[in-house]
Amino acid sequence: MADKTLIYVGAEASGLYRKETGESRWENLTRGMAPSAQARTIAIHPQNPKIVFAGTQRGVYRSKDQGDNWERMNLTEGRVVWSIKFHPNDPNVMFLGTEGSEVFKSEDAGENWTYQSTISNPDSVQMAFATRILGLAIESSNPNHMFAALEVGGAARSSDAGKSWQLTNNNFAGDVDLMDLHGVAVGSA
Repeated sequence: MADKTLIYVGAEASGLYRKETGESRWENLTRGMAPSAQARTIAIHPQNPKIVFAGTQRGVYRSKDQGDNWERMNLTEGRVVWSIKFHPNDPNVMFLGTEGSEVFKSEDAGENWTYQSTISNPDSVQMAFATRILGLAIESSNPNHMFAALEVGGAARSSDAGKSWQLTNNNFAGDVDLMDLHGVAVGSA
């Protein structure tokens, strides 16, 4: 019997949903999550598909049973998580991108998180909301090289595994300070 394929989606107002390919109904997955969880990002463990992480407006949650039950992980209260990325060579190492452009790192498969750095753009236009890291990418051939997509502020690069960041907004068309980047990926040429 072949393994089933599960699809997860996050919703702004009603949390997280899952369905199996070929099925018509979505199942709401909220057991253990904060009420009205707003799932901003979802990541499946690269070696164990039963383990799923969800970034929400109330921090990061983990499920060990494909989303049936959730537990809030140890991250400073009040952090809105917008991106989750596993290290390409060590799935125990993970990174979070948050509202306020903060980067957090876990070296124990998401149990505990430590603050790494804040990506700042002193030239960016002040908006009604804090700049968010909407995407993180890690170069697999050199995991010290990381990239971030910022909502309002452009793109950033780290050469020391997320401890410090430099903006890489040269040669973008338009007003870079207002640039709204929602994703980033790194691959071989």
